[in-house]
Amino acid sequence: MLFRRVSDAHEIPVEDESIQLIVASCAANWFDLPKVYEEGRRVLVPGGVMAFLWFDRTVKDYVYIRDPSKNEAINTFMTEVRIASLNNDSTF
Repeated sequence: MLFRRVSDAHEIPVEDESIQLIVASCAANWFDLPKVYEEGRRVLVPGGVMAFLWFDRTVKDYVYIRDPSKNEAINTFMTEVRIASLNNDSTF
């Protein structure tokens, strides 16, 4: 299931080990990174991914170097985000 939740990056309102993917766009420079990493460890399922992305509409493929098995899921999600962005869909 794909859903969007907006919250403080260091206080994500979900249960422990309940999220597979956390994505932040163009915001990481504002984060207290040690707190964000700690929160990510709390909420991510084992093998979950935290990704900080900057959008570049010319990029067609996103790569997760540490675990290439995640690339397909990340590219599917980012394709949905790119299409929504091009259509001015604010649900993402």
